[in-house]
Amino acid sequence: MKNKNELRLYKREWSRKHNGVTKESLSNSCTWRGRRAEMIALQVLEGSVDMNKDIMNKHYDIEWNGLKIDVKSSNLYKRKIKRGKPIKKCCGWWVFHKATTDSDKYFCICMISNIPVRYYLIPQDAFGNGITVGWKSEKFDKYLLNKTL
Repeated sequence: MKNKNELRLYKREWSRKHNGVTKESLSNSCTWRGRRAEMIALQVLEGSVDMNKDIMNKHYDIEWNGLKIDVKSSNLYKRKIKRGKPIKKCCGWWVFHKATTDSDKYFCICMISNIPVRYYLIPQDAFGNGITVGWKSEKFDKYLLNKTL
């Protein structure tokens, strides 16, 4: 059984092996995608403070205007097979899961092939245990910050 530090180093090496060594993966982060999403959120939310800059065990990622914000990112998921038959046309959706309850809001980044297309800033009570956002999700449109597609 690996201890906590060995497990952290193992995850970092696995991420570098599968995602390549980048500027983000060489920083304090174990996961490249999560850290990259945090960097995007820092650019979009002007004046925000990176809480994971020095230590990676905070319960939230960013502090902005006195709010604790947890950053989530998801690539577009498309179903390929339904009942054993291939699907020809599927628009897809994004899924975000909740990990902590210490955050006031969740900054969700919807991506297509690792390129951000939508940003949502969702309050904790609307997030529940997680959310699913589709192309025509009118339920979360009031939390939409930016939409490029």
